[in-house]
Amino acid sequence: MTEDERKLRALSARPLAEVLDDLAALQKRELRGEQVRLPRVTLHLRSGRELSGTILALAQLRQEVFVLVRGGAPSRNDAGTDATYVALGSIEALTVHDAAGFVGTLAPEGLSPLAEPAPTRLGARRLMEAQRKELVALLGGELSWEPAIDKTADGEPLRGLVLLANAVAGALKATAQAELGRETVKAGIQRVIIEGGPRHLGLEGGTLHVSAPLEEDDVPSVEALTTEIESLL
Repeated sequence: MTEDERKLRALSARPLAEVLDDLAALQKRELRGEQVRLPRVTLHLRSGRELSGTILALAQLRQEVFVLVRGGAPSRNDAGTDATYVALGSIEALTVHDAAGFVGTLAPEGLSPLAEPAPTRLGARRLMEAQRKELVALLGGELSWEPAIDKTADGEPLRGLVLLANAVAGALKATAQAELGRETVKAGIQRVIIEGGPRHLGLEGGTLHVSAPLEEDDVPSVEALTTEIESLL
């Protein structure tokens, strides 16, 4: 998966008016002399028409909101000289072209962790150690926490291992929230091995072994792992 694909997948759904307002704010920043790039958009109207250009302004008049669009460009490299006024209520959908380049505007509160660069090995070790300490503090006893960092390739596989370890840690914490569950986990699990591979979860001799494909879509959820771990204890 490329960086652009990851950024797009990490965007959240937002109300159309909010996105248009944030896009219009870019035009205000440009007018103040800031060096900003205005994204090209396509408005999909309820009538079936499409209108492409850049968002210049968003304003409310009485009870209705209007959008000002600069368009009429002969090519995507030209901003155009037409100004079109569109009622917000007539817009059914909005496409922001080359959206990965405008994630700061489209996600003003920040992207999800999936958009962050893949962790380094040092960064992964620090995260894993923090997980171990948090679990030890919760359980009140030692726990051998062994994600297979050295066996995992850099980049996306290492990110997948971190996501898998996060999910396993989350499942153990969920299982150990109540005192009975905490004592059950403490008595039944002293070692946790986490690695990439075919989907597997087993518990033998106090060792919990968890493996899963390290692609983001294949990492099991906290909820699924919680159910499986509880069934083994």
